[in-house]
Amino acid sequence: MRPGAIVIASSLLVCGAIIGCERDDMWEQPKTAVLGTNEFFDNDQGARMPVKGTVARGADNLQEDDLLYRGMENGKLAERFPFEITENDLNAGHDKYDAFCSPCHAKSGDGMGMIVQRGYKQPFSFHIDRLRNATPGYFYSVLIRGLRPTQLPGVKFEPDDDKVHPAVAHKLSPVERWQIIAYIRALQLSQNATIEDVPMEQRGELDKPKTEGSNGESH
Repeated sequence: MRPGAIVIASSLLVCGAIIGCERDDMWEQPKTAVLGTNEFFDNDQGARMPVKGTVARGADNLQEDDLLYRGMENGKLAERFPFEITENDLNAGHDKYDAFCSPCHAKSGDGMGMIVQRGYKQPFSFHIDRLRNATPGYFYSVLIRGLRPTQLPGVKFEPDDDKVHPAVAHKLSPVERWQIIAYIRALQLSQNATIEDVPMEQRGELDKPKTEGSNGESH
């Protein structure tokens, strides 16, 4: 190689080595470690609160529908459901009720669930007049806020009653809560229905004899 070419090649290698060892601005950019301090802000905290009104991508955090999310309508406990209840909703409510409610309230809703039979305080039966006449919004309020005796005006408690219902909103979506309430309504109807509640075309089914299963039990 010519001497000039050797000098040029050597210079390029040296420049490449220098550039390769230098950290550019992308590496050295100013930043704050997670939950680290930052003297730029008055409270020296690098982590900042989201701007008021911020909504996470893909999330319905606004929850502007009072009926759906809070069981309220015009400032009062809702007297209706936020959507039409279908058979699928009742089936879903049945599943969720069995999982989250029946241990205390029992599958029949009489308040004699398995943990009550083992010493836990008995909740009110869903079949008492007060709860049969309660609005859907009342049940929704209990699910999301819980319940204490002082929150039941007009209901007299004995000193040892200590009946408290925990809030379970964190375990159920808004739709699932309404589905459970719809199933509770079905339970209440099942214990207080009359022949007039049965559609005319289905009343003949009531007269059919019960079938027996393989174990000899009727069902």
